[in-house]
Amino acid sequence: MVEKKMDIDEEAIKAYIGKPSVEDFYINAFKKYELNGFTWIWSSWALMGGIFFLLYRKLYAEASVFFIISILASGNVYLALMIWIASGFIFTFFVYKRYEKIRKSAKENQVDDEMLLDSLQELGGYHQWALFVAVGLNMLVVIAILYFGMAIANDPQIIQNLAK
Repeated sequence: MVEKKMDIDEEAIKAYIGKPSVEDFYINAFKKYELNGFTWIWSSWALMGGIFFLLYRKLYAEASVFFIISILASGNVYLALMIWIASGFIFTFFVYKRYEKIRKSAKENQVDDEMLLDSLQELGGYHQWALFVAVGLNMLVVIAILYFGMAIANDPQIIQNLAK
């Protein structure tokens, strides 16, 4: 009987994640969270994706809070760096907490296993558009840096004007 529960839990995680290439990572992470509560689990995707990782995983409130914290921390390079590094550890936990919230809500409503999987699949998953937005915005930033870098290199007067 315990084996069947584990299979249902793994199937529930797979239904929620919706991306076979990362299912094993999330199954292992969610099991650790379930046993220990919060624990440090590294995700390079969370670190590199930042706010876009949260949007990709449909974590809108968390993305908004992280965006505001990032703006507030931007005046202190060390604080901003610490927050950025911490995101690589904590964003996966946010994904787990949302999964748990949906799963507990379904269990409270006493849905059967099939309805649970359907709910997790519908409410979980990811937004492909977040990847396109992230790539597009990063490309714009690189283009802007190159453009203004070349402008400054070609006109030393710009630097003198900025120094005033």
